[in-house]
Amino acid sequence: MRNDSQKALANPLGTPKTLIESNSSENWNTLLGNIFGSIRAEPRGNDPFKASLAAVSIGNVDMIQCRSQPANVLHRPQDMPPGSKNDFIIKVQMQGKSVLKLRDNELPLRPGDYLICDNSQPYCLAFEEETTLISIPVAETYLRRFSPFPKDVAFLPVDSSNPIHRVSYDYLHSLWRNDVDEMSDFAKARLAETFLELAVLSIADQQKLLAPVSPGHRELYQRCCSYIDQSFADEELTPAQIADANGISLRLLQTTFAEQSTSVRQFLTARRLQEAMRILETPIYQSRSISEIAYSAGFKNLATFSRAFKEHFGKSPSEVRGR
Repeated sequence: MRNDSQKALANPLGTPKTLIESNSSENWNTLLGNIFGSIRAEPRGNDPFKASLAAVSIGNVDMIQCRSQPANVLHRPQDMPPGSKNDFIIKVQMQGKSVLKLRDNELPLRPGDYLICDNSQPYCLAFEEETTLISIPVAETYLRRFSPFPKDVAFLPVDSSNPIHRVSYDYLHSLWRNDVDEMSDFAKARLAETFLELAVLSIADQQKLLAPVSPGHRELYQRCCSYIDQSFADEELTPAQIADANGISLRLLQTTFAEQSTSVRQFLTARRLQEAMRILETPIYQSRSISEIAYSAGFKNLATFSRAFKEHFGKSPSEVRGR
């Protein structure tokens, strides 16, 4: 890349990594575009722009460390390349301070903080000083192994005093510091999956999104969640059909979801509402009416949809559409 240098350099976490440095915001944005597809940096202040990037792959997970002078880092869903599999990005604040700006909300991030960003939403990370982040792109299908509804854990802050958070953050440090190249592919894949599971678990635990599921029902619960995720648009879908499709009794299905402090119907409704919100917030669907969106998400009745939407999100569909 013109005006950039590539060399081995020690990073603040430990082991040297191959580092790409850039003294040009134009070249830096080209590099970010090639990696993330939808991220662009706008420098803040009058100082000469400097940024650097280091990366390591562990199994199917890429960990990308970006260090930048003050800048606004913009994510625009419309810039995502067709067929992109990076549905989410885990952002881990390593050094410096930044502010996540999502719609009308602002969330300050300090060293040790992290959150899961939903790439279907536009957002901005404002670096207030020289900042180092580790970004981990993750496909929704991959993240769903650890959370049935990944969007439920997106953009939620984690208190650094949360003990699971401390474990996951220390675990990430250890992964980055140590040389994983000599490990088997199976070992690397499991190590990466363990970090993702810890990251999602710390958020879900703090937000009380998940309750314990008995070991014998965990796989069954995940399988039924996946089936609902594929079939929720069918307005005739019932708990009995879900149980039959998974080869279990209706009673066992209800017991499995009750262990998760929910019911099958509540879970199905929440999934339909999430789909409706996704469509409402996606610019290319602005021409679709609210009734069309309700029916495409699996609701039979517009009034029922509007009432459930307001109860779930605190805003009506028309308020979301008009903001």
